This record gives sequence, C-alpha cells and structure tokens, in this order.
Amino acid sequence: MQHCGKILYLNTMKKLVLVVLCGCLGLWCGCSNNSASSATGSGTGSATVKALANNLREVAALDSVWLGSDSGDIDEAPKHSVRLDSFAMETFEVTNGEFAEVMNWIMSTNPDSSQRIVHTDTSFGSDTVISTVYELIRVDSMAISGDTVYHAGLPLILLDLAYFTPDTVYTLDSTMSSNRTERKKYITALTLTPVNSYINYPVVQVSWYGAQFFCDAKSAKDSLSPDSSQYRLPREAEWEAAARAGLPYNSSFYPTGNTISLHTANYRQLNERALAAVNAYPPNPDSIYNLAGNAWEWCADFYAASFYTSLAAGVHNPVNTATGPTMVIRGGSYMDDAREQRSSNRDYLEPSRLEPFMGFRVVRTR
Repeated sequence: MQHCGKILYLNTMKKLVLVVLCGCLGLWCGCSNNSASSATGSGTGSATVKALANNLREVAALDSVWLGSDSGDIDEAPKHSVRLDSFAMETFEVTNGEFAEVMNWIMSTNPDSSQRIVHTDTSFGSDTVISTVYELIRVDSMAISGDTVYHAGLPLILLDLAYFTPDTVYTLDSTMSSNRTERKKYITALTLTPVNSYINYPVVQVSWYGAQFFCDAKSAKDSLSPDSSQYRLPREAEWEAAARAGLPYNSSFYPTGNTISLHTANYRQLNERALAAVNAYPPNPDSIYNLAGNAWEWCADFYAASFYTSLAAGVHNPVNTATGPTMVIRGGSYMDDAREQRSSNRDYLEPSRLEPFMGFRVVRTR
C-alpha cells in the first residue's frame, strides 16, 4: 500500500479541490499504457458474472479464488485463496442521481422531528466563501424501518453545491450557539436535486457512515427485510474478486487486465484529472465499471495491514470485523497514479472522513 500524502494533505487544500471538482470531464487523450508483464502466482481464480435487474451483476459462488499479491505492498501479502458465496454487485458506483433519489425518499418517510437528519453550517475554519459551496449533513438519531439507529454527530455527506441543489426546510436548534461555524439546524424537509450535468457522476464526499446509511435507506426503499439480503458495502474479498472477474489471476494485475491507460480508466498520469461520469470509461471484462480509478470505494472491513497473514487457506467469506480506527478503501481514484489502481492494492481511511475522491458502491448477498 502506498499511503503517501494523497489523502492527508486534502484538509488544507479544500479550495484547490473545489476547482478540480468543478472542472469539466477528464480529457480522453492518447497516453502511454502502464502494464504488468506478468502477475506473480498461478491459477485461474476467475469469477463468473451475469446481469441482474436494477444495475446489479451477480458474481457466482467461488470454491477457490486467488486474492492478494506477493509482489505488491506488504499489506497485500501473501497471495491467498478464499471461498466466496455468490453476491450481486452494483454495476456502477452510486451516482448523485441515485443518492438523491434514496435520500429524498427516506426524508419523505421519516418526517417525525424525533427522527431526523441534521444540517450543520461549516466553513472549514472561518472562510465564508467555502461555506457557501458546501453543506455538511450529519445523522442525528435516524431510525430506518425500526432497525438501525444512527447516533447524533456522525457525518453523512459533505454536499458539494456544484453537484446538488438542496431544497431544505430547517428548524434551528435554540440550544446551539448562533455562531455560524457551530449553528445546528434540524432538516424537517429535504429535497436534493442533482445538477443535470453531474447526475451520473459518482457521489463523493460521503463518509463510511453515510455509505452504510445509504445501504439501509435503499433497502428500506426497496422493501428488503432486515436480513442478509439487504444492500450493504462489499467485503474487501468480494471487491477484489469482482475486480478480477472474467480474467485469470495472472491476467488481472489491474481490473482492466495487465495494462491500464487513460483510455480505460480515470487516473492521474502526468497531470491532475477530474471526476468523470460513471459510464465514461469502459467496464472490466464482466461489465462492472470504475473498479479502477474515478473514485475510491468504501468496503465493509476494518483495515489491518497484517489481515491476510491471519487467514487460513480457503477461508470462507473473510471479512475483518476487528475494530480499528480505519476502514478499507479500494479501487484508486482520478487523483492517484496507475500503481494505486491495481486489483490487489489496499488502502484505508477514517470512517468519518469526507473526501472528494471517496465514493462507494453496494452489493447484496444472493
């Protein structure tokens, strides 16, 4: 894992990030390929994928699939085999349009003032210019279908008003300070309207908590009972199996194959690029998009650098549930170079972070 300054420097670079995010779609240009002549190890370990309804792709059960790498970063080793049950993965990263549809539904079905989402004015210091283009939404005691309760203070999403037009009705909490950077307002009505030109862009600046909230809200919207068939974040092993789907292990150094270029994925080569629509680049061989580049994706697992060393051969549905300060993220982004787009690459981020390179996609157990 190459955990350099790609994440940590962003807190002091919000203005620069805003300019990047508001830029136009990344240019399709003829740039050189990055390639891997061979990937270490042997065996096919290839998942079979078929189309389902609602933009889902079913990844068939696997008795043995190879994951990890002995030639990558230390936290990717050792290369190991796992056994996975079938699951369905969303073809695309969750878009601004899909996120708005689910959020609008959950707000319309939870109007009770005791179960509500909170808006908090924020300026990342005292910069009022920044506060006019971002709105921070926090979850405050929102119960969905009587199942999951989200406690006060958890950040949900930092809305970039270049992407959304929120129509909100607020009730000011009189117990809070009137200072702009501390003022807290309950959202009693919320309608998010994605800006048309960005409706098919991946929703970003969503925390891990916000992604979990979305999964529960989408499950409730689709009338899925609170059981194993609900929408959820992918386990790290499921994510990598899907990234390698349709290709033998030795041919899946990247989700695009053993080579990657700016024609096949949205990543940084010589110059900074911009976020792109979820269908702007070709899918992997099994028609799942953006598993390399565009936006990093949250996984269900807590991150541990040594997690793979603790796994027995052929372990069934591995997931790291050991509590830790960070969660696994996968897939690389438009801000990262080709090395970060590798199928086996692992990275991590605090679950409360709201970053312009962070998105997610959902899965369901079949």
